[in-house]
Amino acid sequence: MQLIQLELDDWNFFCPVTGLKVFNDDGKPNAPTFRGGWCHEAPDQPIHLADVLKPLWQSYLEAQLAAEDTETFRRSCGRWSCPTGWRLRSPHAR
Repeated sequence: MQLIQLELDDWNFFCPVTGLKVFNDDGKPNAPTFRGGWCHEAPDQPIHLADVLKPLWQSYLEAQLAAEDTETFRRSCGRWSCPTGWRLRSPHAR
């Protein structure tokens, strides 16, 4: 599985595995490889999440609610290896 971060003004994106257009012109998934998407405006509400990922997403949300505070979550992210070119920073950093 690949995590692909995009900022597009249209739905013209093709799956790197199948070559199919990922979304139809109406914005609905077209490629069978699409498993879900998240928008920065509502990061807790996935778009077209695959059924197999729904219980995992719910577990993730419950774990975040159980976290003591955002600093605990941030520290847990520090144990995660960021993809090349990405970086994690505290929301309080300037």
